[in-house]
Amino acid sequence: MAEQKIIGVSSSFYCASVGEALQASGRFDVRLDIPARNAIQLRERELAAALLNPVDFARDSSEYVLVPDAAIASAGPAGPVQLVFRAGARTISTLAVDVSSSAEIILARIILAEEFDSAPSIIPVADDLPAMLRKADAALISGMRPLDQIPAVLDSLNLIEAWYEMTDLPYVYGLWCGRENSLGQADVEAITAAHARLAEEQRVEHGTADVAEAAMFMFQINDDVELGLRQFLHYAYYHGVLPDIPEIRYYTFDRQDDESTPGITFN
Repeated sequence: MAEQKIIGVSSSFYCASVGEALQASGRFDVRLDIPARNAIQLRERELAAALLNPVDFARDSSEYVLVPDAAIASAGPAGPVQLVFRAGARTISTLAVDVSSSAEIILARIILAEEFDSAPSIIPVADDLPAMLRKADAALISGMRPLDQIPAVLDSLNLIEAWYEMTDLPYVYGLWCGRENSLGQADVEAITAAHARLAEEQRVEHGTADVAEAAMFMFQINDDVELGLRQFLHYAYYHGVLPDIPEIRYYTFDRQDDESTPGITFN
């Protein structure tokens, strides 16, 4: 058996099923970590590939190609990203965040600017929700934070739902990124197959229900998911987060040779 490729997956709960499926395939050594460390380890070539958020992909996009038809996205209340407002706050001039949630911070900035004409100062706070709200008018919570523990007396805004209402497009949490020669054809096919199985499980569970209404996560790149990614990157550029709009490139292979050097499809 070929040596396992080391790949990085976010430790956020919505990535758990992807990590488990790929570990079970026997082809990969799956490392769970926060997104920022996965991005660093991929940049330093300690990982063959990683499930990166759109911001971390964009920062090194010239180095990376994407695995086609494999992503994590959502389009409504499934989204585990919330703005929680301090009781009595009338304006949002300060926002407490966990700095490891880089893409969610940018999402919050986009939503607040576009929908509320607000540009709060960002305050890094590595603590629980009460501590965050003692230091700022609002707190950004996501990932593993217990969203169901938000006190009922506090107002909150689901940012994924707000993004969907603003754009009518999904929000993309993660994309499989690697360098041109870091994944072979069988590796890419194993990743896409794992995502296809997860997508089929969703279809079996929810039938033909709308993904937003059914609060489902999406595991494949369809037209709407790619448009959602492109829209997010355009907004990030417009609001000064990115120096340019990155090019999106996908792995392609000559099917006659499993270990061939991937070609690149430009989109």
